[in-house]
Amino acid sequence: MRSFERQGAGPLGDSTEIDVLESNWNTVIVYRDCQWSTASGVNGLVFLGISAAEIHTAAVMHRVPADEWPRVLFGIQQIMVPTARALLNRK
Repeated sequence: MRSFERQGAGPLGDSTEIDVLESNWNTVIVYRDCQWSTASGVNGLVFLGISAAEIHTAAVMHRVPADEWPRVLFGIQQIMVPTARALLNRK
């Protein structure tokens, strides 16, 4: 298990340390460097998601082996994004 420290304000607070299973480490570091797609709504900024192209670019940048890309993509788009989107869009 590795420790990941999140810096900056957000849904998890100012600074939070999270234990990450080794098998999920690449997913976390790729997610950390992805840019969210957003839209401007009546109540302000709305977080939509993260594109597969954005995830791919971050995976290449972090030199994630190509055979891990499908698992990283699934982890981000199907697990992390829906959870984070619910927190980020909470008003």
